[in-house]
Amino acid sequence: MSNRKQPKPDVLTVIDEVEHDHYRIKNWVAREWSPILGPHAMHLYNIYCASANRERGNKWFFSLRTIQEFTFFDTHTINMNNWLLELCGLIRINSGKDGYANEYIIVTPPHVTPETLKPIVATLKAETEVGKKWQAFKANVLERIMKWKPLHECGKTSQFKKGMNEAKTQPQAIPVTNGHAPHAESADLPSQAELVAYMTETLKDGQKPLSEAAAMKMIEQYGVEAVDRQLYWLENRETDNPLRTLRAALKDNWNEPKPVGKPEPKAFWDDGLHEVGENGLVRLKQPAAQ
Repeated sequence: MSNRKQPKPDVLTVIDEVEHDHYRIKNWVAREWSPILGPHAMHLYNIYCASANRERGNKWFFSLRTIQEFTFFDTHTINMNNWLLELCGLIRINSGKDGYANEYIIVTPPHVTPETLKPIVATLKAETEVGKKWQAFKANVLERIMKWKPLHECGKTSQFKKGMNEAKTQPQAIPVTNGHAPHAESADLPSQAELVAYMTETLKDGQKPLSEAAAMKMIEQYGVEAVDRQLYWLENRETDNPLRTLRAALKDNWNEPKPVGKPEPKAFWDDGLHEVGENGLVRLKQPAAQ
C-alpha cells in the first residue's frame, strides 16, 4: 500500500505556463501618438519596446545595419523616424561610433496635449537647410498633427458642419453693424482644425482638393472669423470657381451678397423709423424740417 498522502480538499495548485513579457507599450501611445507617428515610426517603436532589456534599464544596442536588414527600411527612413520618436519624447538615442551599436532607451511617453505638441510643431516649422526628403517628411508629420483629434472624437460630425447645414435650411435675421453684416455664427466660431477640414472637403484647387497647407495659410492671413464669414456667404455668390471667389472676397473684404434668386432680406432697421447714416450707424430718422 502506498504511503503517499492525498491532498487536502482546500489546497489548490495552479501552474502558469504562459510566458509573460517584461515590457508592454503604454495604452496612450497607441490611442494618442500612433496617428502622429505614422506607420514607419510606430513600427520602429514596437521593435524597440519588444527588444528592451530590463536589466540594462529598458535599453538595447542596435546598429542601423541591423534595423535596415530586419525592417527593409532604407537609412533615410530609419534616421528620419528615429528623429521623430526622439522629438515626441518616446525614446532617447545615444549614438554609437559611425552609427554602430546605438543605445536606444525607452522613456516614459507623455500624453498628447497642446503643451506637448507646441514645441514639436515649432521644430517642424523651423526653417533649416535640409533635403527634399526631410522637407516632405516634416510636412507630412505637421499635416498629421493638424488633422489629429482624440480617438473618442473620431467618426462624429463636427459642430461646425452641423451649423453650416442648419444655416442652409434655417434663415436667420442678420443685424447691420457699422454698415457691415457679420456672419450669423460669429458668436460661436469654429476651431482652425474644423475650418481646415471643411475647406479641404468642399473646395478644389483646379481638379485637386484644396490642401490643408493652403487652407491654413488663408486662415493665418485673414483670421478664422473672416474666412468663416466669407464661406458662409459663398453659396449666394454666382461663381464657377468658389475657391477663386473666396480668395478675392477675403483679399478685398467683400460685403454680404444678395441671395441668388431670393429677395433682398429686410433688415431689422427697415421699419420706416430708422435710417443708416453716412458713417454706417443705424439711427432714428430726423424729423422733416417745418
